[in-house]
Amino acid sequence: MAAVIPLADAQNSDNSPPESESELLPQYDALAPTQHRVIRQSTGWRLLDAIIEFFHPATRSVPPRINKPLFPATIITCQTWLSNKLSRFSSTPWLILTFFFVIWIIVTLIQVHFSIYAAEADGEAPEKLTCTASLWSASGCGLNGVYCAPFSNRTYTFRCPASCLQVVTLDKALVGQDIAYHERIVVGGQPNYRGDSWLCAAAEHAGAIQDVVGGCFNVRLTGSVASYPSVSQNGISSLAFDSPFPLSYTISKCETEQYCQDFSLASFFVSFVFAILLLFCRLSNTTFYFSLIILGYWTVVFFSFDAVRFDDRFFSDAFANFLPLVAVCYILYEYIIKSTLPDINSYSFDMLIFYLVPFFFAVNNVAWSSQFPDVTLTGSVFDDPATVVVLFIQIFIIGFFAVYLAYYQRKLQRLPKLVSGYGIFFVLFFMLPLALPLLTHLHHYMISLLLLPLSTEVQTRPALAVQSFFLGWFIQGVGRWSFASPLEVASQQQAGDIAGTSVPSWDGLNITGWKNDRYISWLYTIDDIDYRDITTSVADKVKIDAYSLRMNDVEIYRSTSASYNVSTAALFDVPSLIHNGNLTVPFYFRVAAVQNGRTLDYSKPLKLYLNGSVVFFNGTWVP
Repeated sequence: MAAVIPLADAQNSDNSPPESESELLPQYDALAPTQHRVIRQSTGWRLLDAIIEFFHPATRSVPPRINKPLFPATIITCQTWLSNKLSRFSSTPWLILTFFFVIWIIVTLIQVHFSIYAAEADGEAPEKLTCTASLWSASGCGLNGVYCAPFSNRTYTFRCPASCLQVVTLDKALVGQDIAYHERIVVGGQPNYRGDSWLCAAAEHAGAIQDVVGGCFNVRLTGSVASYPSVSQNGISSLAFDSPFPLSYTISKCETEQYCQDFSLASFFVSFVFAILLLFCRLSNTTFYFSLIILGYWTVVFFSFDAVRFDDRFFSDAFANFLPLVAVCYILYEYIIKSTLPDINSYSFDMLIFYLVPFFFAVNNVAWSSQFPDVTLTGSVFDDPATVVVLFIQIFIIGFFAVYLAYYQRKLQRLPKLVSGYGIFFVLFFMLPLALPLLTHLHHYMISLLLLPLSTEVQTRPALAVQSFFLGWFIQGVGRWSFASPLEVASQQQAGDIAGTSVPSWDGLNITGWKNDRYISWLYTIDDIDYRDITTSVADKVKIDAYSLRMNDVEIYRSTSASYNVSTAALFDVPSLIHNGNLTVPFYFRVAAVQNGRTLDYSKPLKLYLNGSVVFFNGTWVP
């Protein structure tokens, strides 16, 4: 009897028996390698597609726009009021602009005259100072301070700008064996200050002027003083120094003064008010933008609170930088800012709150940028924990808004171009120093230029605030510090800091020679020649020409011998101290090599007492 085949199986040709034995073999074996290659390629392509999709989405989003302005009725009221007040100029907006700028120029020049040039104290014009000016410069006074004489019996009248307490040293300064960093250099007080103290900070410490408005004061030179105690008063704690210094001074208030106070902080408010008025004058976006650039830049130049403006050469440099600044701002406007700004006549209050306020905050706020000029690959900013914390908080805030803007650039399909541009810049930035004898220095105004492209076409209120802040930060950097290179030679970055050059060693000190004859000596190791300690004259050394020896931060010796008789230091009159029995007076010594006329790094301070005791910088004491 024939087997009955179910209908469903009969209709399925796949269930037919194999025609030969070879059909029973696993058919996938021959195809398996090809299939695996296809799978591997598909995984790689899918990953690549995912990366491309992340950086360059398939569809370009519509650029975000602010749909509804703030306070539209109030905008119309303000514009109508201004139009009525300036009705005769309503058909010619350029006349309105000219009128406002003429008024602003007149007001600014009056402020400049009375803030800088019109001061008079005790019947004479005081000498204008910057916030870091001093009577003594370790590198500028020459051997034995010859260029800073006289040291006593002279009286001077000075004038300081406002807000000098916000200025601190960005270099490491040694006062004795103490390191002053990120603080004001004020040594002593009550009543004598050491000659290298910052005059303006010392005047505020003495109570002769106020930080808010600056002022005029008198300085009387008092010569050498035995020591300078630390004094805390008027919000400042001075540094202590327990040894003599050839130049000291006292500070007193002027008996009569006129126009000595500095109201530069109010000038920022004046410029801000003018910018608000221009905002409601129905100007075009382009006209308003360049008007804002002019207001911001010259406000920084004339009224920057750390008062380099008290040096007339600064104004000359400012005029030289103005046209290059306008050219850069034109490029920024054409390629970045034009596509972002809303119509200022319809969104006046949005522009006021989210553009003018951040812009003038950045223009006026030097404290925000005080860390960035010192952030280099070799800078000492990372040696101060408080500075590091502030710096990383700033980096976090900037990074947060950079990510916010990058999110929109991704949606606008612009992220690949930006990443490519940043990649090329940083490759060159870090590779060029490998080929050239240069060091990197990313100035804060360059950070603004790098981040501004992220705001292109992103018209949201946070994006407007970030863009205006970066724009103001750029103008503040150029107006205050001028254009600068991102690549510098070592001497430019040193600026008083340690450059990393080799230094002589105090291991060659003959303690017996110091106790008996007041002789000190040192060693200089030429590691890259023959590993010999050379203790004779510099003529045997290939790398250097001479030595420079500082005693209490005063250069007292510059010659070829690696030893010196301290008794011959006329400025400190060591024989008289010994004769009078003042054997517990300490002196601080630092020595450096001189190469091609340039003084290299100084050694750590060596503390020597006239009774023969020696204290090394690491705290080792030899009685």
